[in-house]
Amino acid sequence: MVTLDAARLARLTGSDTSAVLPALQGMSVEQLEHEEFLRSVVTFLQEGDAQLAHLAAYKLREAAWHAIDISHALPALEAAALTDDRIPAHLAEFKNAWHRISTIANQAVATFHLKSGHELELRTMLAQPGWPGTCALASLQSATESQLEIYLPLLHTLLSTDEAVPSDPRLSKQPLAAMALARHHLRRQDWTKLGELISHPSEHARKGALRVLDDAAEDGQPIEPILPAILSIFERTDAASVAARIDAAYVLQWFVLRQNKRPKTLILDGVDLLKIPEIRAALAEVRRLGRKVRGDR
Repeated sequence: MVTLDAARLARLTGSDTSAVLPALQGMSVEQLEHEEFLRSVVTFLQEGDAQLAHLAAYKLREAAWHAIDISHALPALEAAALTDDRIPAHLAEFKNAWHRISTIANQAVATFHLKSGHELELRTMLAQPGWPGTCALASLQSATESQLEIYLPLLHTLLSTDEAVPSDPRLSKQPLAAMALARHHLRRQDWTKLGELISHPSEHARKGALRVLDDAAEDGQPIEPILPAILSIFERTDAASVAARIDAAYVLQWFVLRQNKRPKTLILDGVDLLKIPEIRAALAEVRRLGRKVRGDR
């Protein structure tokens, strides 16, 4: 059955995109363990139009995530991951399509190196500027403790080094480094280290750490020991702390939203959360989005 399906997919090479997309979309991760399927997906990445190349890169990233050996696809992925600087700016639609494919290809390569234990290759990517380095750092967000251990010194170095402001904020490495470290400290329940991250001098580092705590609070994880440190953020009134107060509000809003009834007061560590302006604003945004969703139905 595998051979027949693979042969059918191979015959679709060069066909109209509308004929290939359903077959490629329906391909399972397990099928990518077979060389015949992998070869066809690589062909679509190299020769397909933007739609096919995008989906092919996505499938290869999914395979890498599931620790499937995609080493034969690396040359094609690395070619697709080339910088998009060569695309003229006036070709905005083509440039954007290329950028999406390039980003997913970078993510696939980085994830493959992480899951395969290729330390040298991943470190090479991490040292690169632009999207290759950013995607490599993003791959560490899914690292296990044993996988992450060898990169901890590098993550600390990234946080302690002044980072030149990139032209694109998404290329900043400090938030991703802070996120990886925050997940590491959260798994170990090292509340002291987490507190140091959310009070870090770098706004990017604080934002990354608070984003992880936001996810943890939304998932219902017990993060009560870090609450005093989060609440202390609201004591800062300087302009540089505005973003941190908003990010902290997103974390604490989950304690309000989990109440059975909308409370008039909610005391946490001696502080009424509902008297904090940033939390009230976050809750108002949740209610606004809720009304919009109900209105769109």
